[in-house]
Formats: sequence, C-alpha cells, structure tokens
Amino acid sequence: MAEKKRRILLFIDNFNPHSNFPALTNITVKSLLPTTTSKLLPLDQGVIRSSKVGYREQIMRRFLDSIGEGKPCASINILHQTTVKNCFIKAGFSENKTSNETEEVDSNTRRRN
Repeated sequence: MAEKKRRILLFIDNFNPHSNFPALTNITVKSLLPTTTSKLLPLDQGVIRSSKVGYREQIMRRFLDSIGEGKPCASINILHQTTVKNCFIKAGFSENKTSNETEEVDSNTRRRN
C-alpha cells in the first residue's frame, strides 16, 4: 500500500486480541466502542450475508469445471466492493466526513484508550 501511496482506515471491534498491533505504515486503526450495537456494525448490515449467498453454488460449479478441464480450481471473488461500501454507509459511515467530525471521532477514541 505504501508503494501505491494508499492510506487505509481500519475499523475493528473491541475484541481483546485486536488490541496489540505492530507499527503500521499507511494504516490507521480505530476501535469501535464496546457498546456498539449490531445496527452500526457493517458486517451485520449485509457483508456476511452477501458473501454467503451463492457461495456454495459457485464453489461447486468451479470445482466441477476445473475437474472436467483438468485444471486447478481458481479463486472466487464473490464479494463486490460496492456491497462492502453500501454496508458501511448503511451502518452510518459516510464517505463525506468533514475534518471536524474526524477530529471528534479521534478525540473520543483517544479518551477511551
């Protein structure tokens, strides 16, 4: 990611093993509050369900096709970027946050840690 000059904001739940991170470049890690309800968690807003829909059918079809063709089974890309983006938006994450809103989130995160 550093080579592509991309910056990543990674939201994690408050699960204890997620608390110790090595020094990361180009990645900012923010923890969700312990009281976050499932209505605010993007994974609960459809990411998990969307990735399960059609998974078995696709994996079996590719597996059978690869056996028939004598080739190794290729990877499956079943979760689209727009699905993940829409789930984050539904959970209240906006792609147009102002710097003031970002600073407020940062200060709340610092107080909790």
